[in-house]
Amino acid sequence: MSDYYRLINRRTVGPLAERTLITAIVPKDVAAIHTTVTTAFPDIGELLDFAALSMSIVLDFLVKTTATGEMSLSWLSRLPILPEDCDPTSRLPYESEPYACAA
Repeated sequence: MSDYYRLINRRTVGPLAERTLITAIVPKDVAAIHTTVTTAFPDIGELLDFAALSMSIVLDFLVKTTATGEMSLSWLSRLPILPEDCDPTSRLPYESEPYACAA
């Protein structure tokens, strides 16, 4: 168990499934089983940033095309994150909708 909110992922990655990277946020003091990978975030903002990215179709596609069938902490640590100076309300010059910064 942890004193922090955590991101939890299924350990088994099914590249033939509709979604490959299956992510959820779990509250403090909740246990996890061996078939999952959990990552604790002391900063709730970083947790929400990474959760939003990991639930995106872009990261799902990245995992689907490069994963080996099993998710691990070392594999999760290679996924991109938002830079600290990212302004999620900023707009790309050629887009009409707001986009988060790309790492």
